[in-house]
Amino acid sequence: MICLHPKAILEEVAAEGFVLHMGSGIYYELNTTGYRILRALLDGVSVDEVVLKTSSKYGVSAARVSQDIEQLLADLRDYELITES
Repeated sequence: MICLHPKAILEEVAAEGFVLHMGSGIYYELNTTGYRILRALLDGVSVDEVVLKTSSKYGVSAARVSQDIEQLLADLRDYELITES
């Protein structure tokens, strides 16, 4: 399960979003799609289900969506904005 780091917050602004680490000040901006994907994952939706829904909605291959989600999660992990259990 993907969770925000205890010192991170996720906020939505004008249909986009950002994650802010309150301890380090690191800020990660998300476009609308990135925000929706992260919100779904934080709400407990599986990566596979998010890939399927996003692929269907935008007409993009599941492989491409999966790759993009994995990159997003890697970035957020690298900046210590999320944790996984």
